[in-house]
Amino acid sequence: MVAAAMWAEVLLRDPHDNPLVIVFRNLEGAYGRHLLAAYAIGEPFLPAGTPRMAEEGRISAVTTGTTEGNDVFELMKNLEASVQHPVSHVHWRPPLQQRAPRLPPPPPHTPRRCPSQVLRLVRELASLVEKLRHIKTDLIFRQPSADLECRLRVHAFPPRDPTFQPDPDARRYRQHAADGAKHSERATDNREGGRLHPHADEGGTDAVVISNHGRISFSLDTTRKNKGVGHCTAQQAKKCWCIGRSGHEGHWTVRDEVKNRYNGRLLQDRLCAVCAAPGDGRGTSCHGCKKNTTRLDSGDVLLIAGAFAVHSAKGVEAEPPTPTPHGAPPLPPWVQDLVERRGYRVSVQLRLTNAAQAAKMRRRDVEKYNNPSQAATSWLPSQPQQGAQQTDSRLCSLCRLNFARSQDEGALCNACSVQQQQPGPARQAQRRKQAQQQQCIDLISDDEDEVAVS
Repeated sequence: MVAAAMWAEVLLRDPHDNPLVIVFRNLEGAYGRHLLAAYAIGEPFLPAGTPRMAEEGRISAVTTGTTEGNDVFELMKNLEASVQHPVSHVHWRPPLQQRAPRLPPPPPHTPRRCPSQVLRLVRELASLVEKLRHIKTDLIFRQPSADLECRLRVHAFPPRDPTFQPDPDARRYRQHAADGAKHSERATDNREGGRLHPHADEGGTDAVVISNHGRISFSLDTTRKNKGVGHCTAQQAKKCWCIGRSGHEGHWTVRDEVKNRYNGRLLQDRLCAVCAAPGDGRGTSCHGCKKNTTRLDSGDVLLIAGAFAVHSAKGVEAEPPTPTPHGAPPLPPWVQDLVERRGYRVSVQLRLTNAAQAAKMRRRDVEKYNNPSQAATSWLPSQPQQGAQQTDSRLCSLCRLNFARSQDEGALCNACSVQQQQPGPARQAQRRKQAQQQQCIDLISDDEDEVAVS
């Protein structure tokens, strides 16, 4: 462990030089085999098409932006895991009431370890990194264990088929309310290649521990929470994957190149402004993300301050089969099939989240799902009522509909409330008109008061 701590790499720091992302290369020396044995992951897996980033009982993502219609990977497992490590070296013994008749011992390869062992390992490594190298990890492990819950998630990222040309108008409809209401979103294809959009995890997220199996390019940048110092410029809040010109690989867009390119929820033709324009120009990705891109191989372990680091992935590559060191367990059959035979990248993550905040988000999502008026609205534009004020086109579809119905700015979501505080020309003209109307009302009221006094 001392050697692992000494060789740890800091991949990303905040503007105050605090580490946000640390990587341990081939942490246990067996290319992830011991880690997979500790996780004890096996069938059954979730069915194909399971919503990727929504937790159990939720319809919203646990990250900024949206993964549905942006990302290409399969969610294979999403389980609750213990934050606290149980008593170690517990030998298997049947309960007292089951000792007659005597039960056979478990098979010799039955895993007796659990994911919390990996969590304990990385916590101890983080402590060693602080002690031996004077590198603080306060922003990664910020909250006490008693306040956290943990989820074990397994993602499988397919390799890209270079001969496949994505459909610029591919779409599907996804239910967003209990009454069957649906909205339109982009339909992705595994042949586009595994990818994960630039995002920071939602507030309340603590450390995220990612065990990597296979090969992929992983990009990092700081968030706007760092007071605008070198923060990520990628488009995170909407569909942000540009499929690129014919014959070229796509890219994650930056905000400046997708302005006025959205048709409701969808990026028009799945292209940024540069790739959609005549000529052979190609759109760009976030400069900070490109600068902070590293290759992950089997056995690498990432330790991320999820809420403070923007992270994304793309570019799955076939990794040569890794040898099995003496004394190491074999790769599970499902990992052999995905990584060594089919060229996938598999990510096993432990995600720590503030338990109270996670419960609040689940309750909110259940209410939205069962209340169609509060659920995400259809991609079709809403028609304002006769005589109602025109809604600001920069609002999200949900706020446009709610504002058109109620004219209540207090019902806007946080993002749209900020947008309203920074009005554009149309909104400024509307507010001037409202101010003039209010002045007229005040004058009429003053006239009535004068008449009453006389």
